[in-house]
Amino acid sequence: MERVKSPSRLFKYVGQSGIKLFENGRILFRRPKYLNDPFDFAPSVAEPSEEELEQWAKEVVVGKYLVDFGPKLDWNLHWAKVGEIYKKQLRDAWNEELHLAPIRIQDQFNASVLCLSTNENHLLMWAHYADSHKGALIEFNVENEFFANAKLFEVKYQNARPVMRMSTAKDSLGAATTKGEIWNYEEEWRMMKDYRTAPEILPGDEGGLFAIPKEAIKRVVLGFRSTDPFIAAMKSVLSKEEYKHVNLQYAVPDHQIFALNYQEAPLH
Repeated sequence: MERVKSPSRLFKYVGQSGIKLFENGRILFRRPKYLNDPFDFAPSVAEPSEEELEQWAKEVVVGKYLVDFGPKLDWNLHWAKVGEIYKKQLRDAWNEELHLAPIRIQDQFNASVLCLSTNENHLLMWAHYADSHKGALIEFNVENEFFANAKLFEVKYQNARPVMRMSTAKDSLGAATTKGEIWNYEEEWRMMKDYRTAPEILPGDEGGLFAIPKEAIKRVVLGFRSTDPFIAAMKSVLSKEEYKHVNLQYAVPDHQIFALNYQEAPLH
């Protein structure tokens, strides 16, 4: 049996609102349709084979048959009469609409995602996820029970969308852990939970806030565009006894190349 690998370090880039994680001890798991990639959880749907189409049609016809006729009409005679009609209707429906279903079905996913990264210093990550360098980078302790007892999924990057067939429609893990090659700089890992089980659900069912132990936070790096109020607020919360173990740093521009360096930041 292949050994499931796990990351040795995990990070999350957050905007200034990320300070709420420290204030209320909860972290956001976001539903797929609210993620910034519209292809998340949205595989390509293969055109149904004749076998799949017949199985699909029979499932539809059986339901109507049991309601309308039951034992009063021979099933084989009924299928011989209407089977081809329903297969054509379902084939036409696929051609017109069902190839868009994966994107539309994002509304129906109860899974919510905590997006993490193994890349601790990337200009695009700072720009895209840390409010244009005004937010922060959080390093987590992967040995903490929050991560050690959870399933973590490594995102794979490729140009072709994963293909979903009608016969395997319930298997959505491939779609949930595959992104386009253009996103590979994120070096993403994911943790997933049913947002409906969260202690706090966001308005509009955007996702759920789940409790995370304070000991799971290891380091905070403030973006080099962080505002004075944000810096003061972060220093204030990290000065509390329960966060004394957290290391605080500043991101500063390198003087020679397009890069950031992290340096220690005093709390006072």
